[in-house]
Amino acid sequence: MTIRPYKFQEEGISFHLENPYSINGCEMGLGKTLMGIVSANRAGAKHILVVCPAFLVPNWHEEIVKFSDGSAEFRVVSYSSIKKIEKEFSKYDTVICDEAHYLKNIRSLRTQAIHKLVKAHRPKRLYLLTGTPVKNSVPEFYSILKLCHYGGKYPEFDIIGNSYHRFSQMFSHREQTPWGIKYSGMKNLQRLKSMVKPVYLRRRAHEVLDLPEEITREVVCSEKDKTDQLLTTAWDAYLGNKKSKSFAAGKAISALAKVQYTVEFVEENLEQMEKVVVFTDHVQAAEKLHKELGGHLITGGVPPAKRSTYVDDINEGRVQVLVATIGALSVGVNITGVNHMVFNDLTWVPADISQVRKRIHRIGQKKTCFYYYILASQVDKAIVKTLEKKRKILEAMEDESVTG
Repeated sequence: MTIRPYKFQEEGISFHLENPYSINGCEMGLGKTLMGIVSANRAGAKHILVVCPAFLVPNWHEEIVKFSDGSAEFRVVSYSSIKKIEKEFSKYDTVICDEAHYLKNIRSLRTQAIHKLVKAHRPKRLYLLTGTPVKNSVPEFYSILKLCHYGGKYPEFDIIGNSYHRFSQMFSHREQTPWGIKYSGMKNLQRLKSMVKPVYLRRRAHEVLDLPEEITREVVCSEKDKTDQLLTTAWDAYLGNKKSKSFAAGKAISALAKVQYTVEFVEENLEQMEKVVVFTDHVQAAEKLHKELGGHLITGGVPPAKRSTYVDDINEGRVQVLVATIGALSVGVNITGVNHMVFNDLTWVPADISQVRKRIHRIGQKKTCFYYYILASQVDKAIVKTLEKKRKILEAMEDESVTG
């Protein structure tokens, strides 16, 4: 099959060819997988290693069949199994890390394993693919920028002295909390843009595609819910100590209590919507939603092949409702057969919500996309507004002008 990339995809391919160690930060749905595969083929790669989340391994096998010209050997492994191939890592001339934001935590074992291998063996090419390079705070950018530095053609990185803390203090605000040092917000934006420009390409869907309109609606179901105090405590804990038991328990209980409102809303509007994807951040809430609404359920425990089947079923109209946890279905799937999405509750990482929304608002979508946030109280509404403000701060950094 002859591949005819869009013009903006050709720009991404050219960027990778000109910058062998580079980050493709194009927004979700713009074809980063295609760009990575075609770039490697055009560069003359012979042995290509793809590293991705475990549930995306089957997707990559399918995409390789579609987009590779057959000139190279591909191997696809999960981040969790990267240590198993340490001895053979040196044979790969090209490494593609998909959903590279999985490497944001410089202290995690999987991130350290990737850094160690790339630094030791210096493959000819390293393509880092992520629609959300920064999911929660600017310092998360440090790890993937450092990976690019191993390529040897990125002296701009030297301005922060190869130091995570210097990078964090230079581009975000340092705060001492009872739980330790916290970095938040953003500063020195123009300097950051200048520093990342040689290795970072960012394009937004609305800039390069004529996609349908997006409409977001807040559905406030009650002025004050019985779980208000739990939700408030959970939010306070999230802003402080994210490992707090009150954070996890309070948020989950609140999500479960909201199910009744979400079920009522979906049942009242399903005939008009025809098909709908319903998201929650919690497994127990997802299970209850599925029990009430029917259709298919996707959580982290559902095997990748079955997830793909369930997505096909709703795209093709064999079921009307797909219930999923945000973590299980935020990346790697195309649900453009649906144009209505309902959020029972939100993850408190704005980039995760952006990822989820792009499951339906992407290449192939022909209809206006509607998003409904079920808000059980004014507390719920206030939290959503805070998250929206945070999302805009991150978007300022991810603006396409980062790359000129």
